Amino acid sequence: MIYSDQERRASSAYFYMDPSALVKRYHDEEGTGLVNKLFEKLEARQERFTTSVWSIAESAAVMSRIKNKLKIKGDDFSKILMSFLSEIKQFHFLAVNDERVLASIPYSLTHNINSSDGLHLKTLKDLEKAVS
Repeated sequence: MIYSDQERRASSAYFYMDPSALVKRYHDEEGTGLVNKLFEKLEARQERFTTSVWSIAESAAVMSRIKNKLKIKGDDFSKILMSFLSEIKQFHFLAVNDERVLASIPYSLTHNINSSDGLHLKTLKDLEKAVS
């Protein structure tokens, strides 16, 4: 389900997952253990992660590059992708619109980061404002 920022207000903690963190759940690399522990803790507390809808496409693209690099078979990759899509159904999603994309440009320029990371940072900052 996609929520506007106003709908995000609540008293519980929010854990924003960017694509780098999401991919760690499905590809063993540095940080995978930490991401898995966080998933387990939130699951036990029945809390949910938050991310932007952009994270879905970006994560799938990163996973596809990993598939090609590691030569993962199509059927195996389909299972991984279906697991990812099933798991993220439980996330809270923040909408990405033209206004947010354009407002992310200063973050990219100020922090010398790519546009996707600037968008994630802007989305996180908007979430911070919405819940405070």
